[in-house]
Amino acid sequence: MDLYCNKGDVKELRLYLNQTQPLFIPVSLFTCESLTSLELGAENNVTLPKYISFPRLKRLKLQKFEFSDECWNDELFSNSTVLEELILDFCIFRMRNFCISIPTLKLLRIRCSEHVIDGLQDCALRINAPSLLTFAYWADVAKEYAMPSFLTLVEADVRFKLGKKGAQISLLLRALAHVKRLTFSDSTLQAICSAYDLSNNLLSFHNVKVLNVSDVLTTDQGLIALLKAVPNLELLVFNEASVQN
Repeated sequence: MDLYCNKGDVKELRLYLNQTQPLFIPVSLFTCESLTSLELGAENNVTLPKYISFPRLKRLKLQKFEFSDECWNDELFSNSTVLEELILDFCIFRMRNFCISIPTLKLLRIRCSEHVIDGLQDCALRINAPSLLTFAYWADVAKEYAMPSFLTLVEADVRFKLGKKGAQISLLLRALAHVKRLTFSDSTLQAICSAYDLSNNLLSFHNVKVLNVSDVLTTDQGLIALLKAVPNLELLVFNEASVQN
């Protein structure tokens, strides 16, 4: 594939590849100094170049990527020194460890397909984002989470696909302890129910002012117990789907 990036002109680029064979993307794309926004999607394996540098990139969206040790290069994160938004949509994680360490990151979204095994069950997810304001996680429970508490977090939306790993769920929730607006799905509430004696052991969210329920509840137990964990709650919002008969 021939792809050239005029380093003085290109600021935003959307590239979606529907190739039938594994593809190596040329270095010229991944050293474009003028890019501020990049959306990159691929239907099959894409091998990243050994050297990556995006000095002005602020928004990065990867869609349908298969992350593996053979294809991945973490310089995509470490050499994007002003990155503020990272979106990983419908990706598959075929790695034992996947690390996101971006000091400037303000928004992180990890969203996986409901009908595809995303690989996170066998992957340790490590996140270091001390400036994070918005966090969305719609995926399976990872094998392990390693992340400090996000002290600046304003909004979090957590929707587990499968949730039977109590210790792992606890680690993720502890990282969200300072959040101000919280959205949980029914599957997340069920996961919490299966992991804790909610009346005694659920982590408290003292900063939460707004709590959203995103879909139909199959039981009230999780919600009632969660309400005890948000002592300063001011507003409880039910999505339209959550109140349908």
